[in-house]
Amino acid sequence: MTDAMRGVALGNARRGCAQCYGLGTYQARNEVALCGCALRAAFRGALGRYRYAQAVGLWLYRASRAEVCRRMGFNFGNKDAEFCADFVLIARRLLNDFEFQVFRLHFLCEMEWRDCLPLLARWVRMARAAGVDGFPHVDRGNFFHAVYRIENSLGRAYLEMKPYAVYPTGDYYRGHFVDREQIAKGTLTQLHVMAAGG
Repeated sequence: MTDAMRGVALGNARRGCAQCYGLGTYQARNEVALCGCALRAAFRGALGRYRYAQAVGLWLYRASRAEVCRRMGFNFGNKDAEFCADFVLIARRLLNDFEFQVFRLHFLCEMEWRDCLPLLARWVRMARAAGVDGFPHVDRGNFFHAVYRIENSLGRAYLEMKPYAVYPTGDYYRGHFVDREQIAKGTLTQLHVMAAGG
């Protein structure tokens, strides 16, 4: 775990947490691990930025200039749209089908749990009718267990993404700089791998 990640965990930790005592990390068996309170706070921070980008409106296309390489020039893009796409696509790749439905309804559509349960129950019935098993019984307890699992797993994924971590969002929007030599070295490595048949 890097010092930057430790600092983010410390800043996001809940002061009254019984596991980490407000430090954001705790001693696991053989390593220092991130606490769930810090992971959930990281997820909520990224979710807040996602909702802000949606509220401002992606219809208002704001091109932003990003320096791609110190010596090669600039690139233009819509960072809000890229952030929203990364936020949802990481969730789609990481979560199973049931958890993604909970994520979609509860976090993206901002529905309350009472409104989510009938839709999830209907979705589970349709999945079981199609021959897909393995989904939990839909009730309030399983719903909130899924919500906490989603917040923990996505919080960790958003913190540990490389090269651009989704959280902290300021680092995502600023990006990082790459020298021309690094780009050329990466291209040469890719060419050697392709030539070797990899």
